[in-house]
Amino acid sequence: ALPPAEAMTAAQWRQTCAQLASAAAEERAQLSDENARLRSETEAAVKQAREAKVRADSAEVASKANEASAKHWAARAEQAFEEKAKAERDRRAAYDKYELASQQLHGRSDPTGDVRRRIAEVRRDADEAVQRAEADARSAQAALPEAHA
Repeated sequence: ALPPAEAMTAAQWRQTCAQLASAAAEERAQLSDENARLRSETEAAVKQAREAKVRADSAEVASKANEASAKHWAARAEQAFEEKAKAERDRRAAYDKYELASQQLHGRSDPTGDVRRRIAEVRRDADEAVQRAEADARSAQAALPEAHA
């Protein structure tokens, strides 16, 4: 509430203007401080958002790598199981050949060493195939927990 302008002297006007200028400067300083504080908070929030984005991107890359590794080892395990199944089929086929050769051997009056040698080869080949398939299956199974770690 200012007195009417006609009632004020020049000195009063100067004093009133100085007070208004001082109040405006004080308010401007407060607004400047508030602006600096808000700018600082905004910069900190942007920095945190960027760091979170970097961490999220890194986690996504790691997740994709783990997923690819898990798929790889699952495929390896599946391959090992298929090889083991094939080795088992081969072993059974070899055993069937062995049985046939054995029957033929016992049916002859004069067995030859070739039949016996062939039986031993078939047995050895079947045993080796089974051992290879089992070793591959064990290595694939042992690797599976590493893919999920």
